[in-house]
Amino acid sequence: RRSETDWLLLRGSEIRLDVVPSANALASYLRAAWHHAGLLELSGDGRHYVLTRDVAFGSGSAALHFAVGAKGQGRGGWQPIDPDGGVDPDTPALIAA
Repeated sequence: RRSETDWLLLRGSEIRLDVVPSANALASYLRAAWHHAGLLELSGDGRHYVLTRDVAFGSGSAALHFAVGAKGQGRGGWQPIDPDGGVDPDTPALIAA
């Protein structure tokens, strides 16, 4: 997260392969379009996609919806992390919980 209205999924982020039925069509559409454009690549083990560059979203819920392929968690679906692998509530780095 860079601000309340600017959320950045970082290059190398893992993106869930499947979109659940309750998710809106935008998540599926973006995944297909970005995979075709080279922004998403299948991981080496084939278990998820990987972002090939940083991608900005207008909200935390939009970023989470795209990353996990489901809606409804909003900002509560993100957990603060620190570079050492622990949880640090003062860092802007977040991981989908």
